[in-house]
Amino acid sequence: MIRKLMPSIILLLILAAAAGYAYSQNFFQKEDTPAADPRLLTMNISEIDRIDIQTNSSDSAAAATNKAASSVQPQTVQLDKQGETWSMTSPAAYPINPYTIQDWLTALQSATIHGTVEEQPSDTSKYGIHKNTPVFTVQSRNGSKLSLAIGDELPTKGYYYAQLKDGSIIQLSQQTVTDLQADAFHFIDTTPIGWDDNQLIQLKWSSTQPQANWTLKHKPNIADPAQDTWTLDGKSITDDQGTSITDAVKNTPTDQLPVPAAQVKSYRNVLTLSVSLTVDGKGATERYQGWQDPSDKQYVWITDPQNKWAYRISADQLSTAAQSAKGSNQTK
Repeated sequence: MIRKLMPSIILLLILAAAAGYAYSQNFFQKEDTPAADPRLLTMNISEIDRIDIQTNSSDSAAAATNKAASSVQPQTVQLDKQGETWSMTSPAAYPINPYTIQDWLTALQSATIHGTVEEQPSDTSKYGIHKNTPVFTVQSRNGSKLSLAIGDELPTKGYYYAQLKDGSIIQLSQQTVTDLQADAFHFIDTTPIGWDDNQLIQLKWSSTQPQANWTLKHKPNIADPAQDTWTLDGKSITDDQGTSITDAVKNTPTDQLPVPAAQVKSYRNVLTLSVSLTVDGKGATERYQGWQDPSDKQYVWITDPQNKWAYRISADQLSTAAQSAKGSNQTK
């Protein structure tokens, strides 16, 4: 009986020995997963209450590659958070777009370090990092801080040198550098004319460049916005036509930082836009005015309802907005 079973026993012994050898050589063990690149930011972005960005006054292309960084004097953008509200304190108290700040912080949160090049460099200039190299700094309410200087692109392309506050030279992806490159204009609200159509009661336009005068009235239906009623100079128009006019007026972005409103009040007044709203059950009227330098008719400066800031808007864009009502009158 044992003789008959001997081949099977020998086979089992061979298999057991083979299995033992395989385990000893890690044949059945999973390969180690490569460690993920460490995060650049270790603090929670919700705790960040200050952002400082030094930007070169040179053109954006030069700033992106840090050309002539040793000779260009940086300018500082400072953003501060009080409670849940962000504001710009430098270079001026420009009205900001909070969504662009959140996008910038999200990009910072997702950034990773793609390797350390040198921990204690004696000469950072070889990495394109100089005394006046732009620096990004974020600080949390508990005092935690991250400072980062962006240097030159690596010879292999697709990555940039950067220096942390502790002096280490690291590598960042080109996408991270692109996402973090920002100046004051990046964070401002570039559309000076705006309101919520659900609150709009009346829009009155009067301009001389081009010559246009019209009044758009709106009766919102809160329960069903599709049932809103609109009239243009007393004639009924469709909901699509009404919102097309308001969109044309609101979608008039500026292409540069605003200036104090007082600087343009000596120009010729070419536009008055009165916006009547119902806010929290109370009526309110906001008035925007357009001012044009007689020597530069390509642009119109729009002053906000508070008469604090003036925004340069293309005259062609405002002409399109003015004529949007004319088109709605013709198609009805």
